[in-house]
Amino acid sequence: MRAPLVGLWAALVGCVEASPKEKEEDSAGVCCENARASVSITVADAAGDTDLQADVYVSVDGGDFDQATCTVYVAYGSGLPEETRRGNCTHWNTGIDTPGTFLVRAEADGYAPAEAVVDAFMDEDGCHVETEFLDLILKP
Repeated sequence: MRAPLVGLWAALVGCVEASPKEKEEDSAGVCCENARASVSITVADAAGDTDLQADVYVSVDGGDFDQATCTVYVAYGSGLPEETRRGNCTHWNTGIDTPGTFLVRAEADGYAPAEAVVDAFMDEDGCHVETEFLDLILKP
């Protein structure tokens, strides 16, 4: 049953099956079995407090802004209430093995928005993106 699920995941995120040589070197046999976030984001204030009720938005390669995904939501599924997914998070991920230029913006009540630009690149084998880690500091 594992192979069809891996194949479905690969189709959904645009992954390709490994070459015969890669299959010999990689016992999993599928290049993108472990998809990675393109950018991993933490938001805090200058004192290091992460309980800011922040929202994080991301634009990839100049596209429209979308809300980044709270990692709690990713880890535990859609059973979490909406308020956990929006505003009650301390850590966000965006992009699944997606290379590109990411404009990341964090907003929280009582703080000025903070923005940063991060470039995410594919690793040497072209299989996964190398996750970029970003800390955004919000100031009152």
